[in-house]
Amino acid sequence: MPLDFEDLTARDLSDWGLSADDAARRLRVKKDGQSFVGVDAFSILWAEMSRFRFLSRLVGFPIVRHLAGVVYDYALAPMLYAWHRRRVARQIKV
Repeated sequence: MPLDFEDLTARDLSDWGLSADDAARRLRVKKDGQSFVGVDAFSILWAEMSRFRFLSRLVGFPIVRHLAGVVYDYALAPMLYAWHRRRVARQIKV
């Protein structure tokens, strides 16, 4: 099945059960009616893309999954969220 992107910052979030702020904090993916967040969401996406499938397999190893989760949760997600907040603040000022 092809990937479909939904910009959660530009749509009604009630079917996701999220606030706009929650949607901006972490990557989220829905597949087969299930929701995945963070590294699990990345793994689902990578598994669907032939060039990145190896990353999904790599993250499937428990120690790699744990380390990737720590890096995403404590470094990448907060950094990306801060970047998003600055971008939104600049748009509001304009």
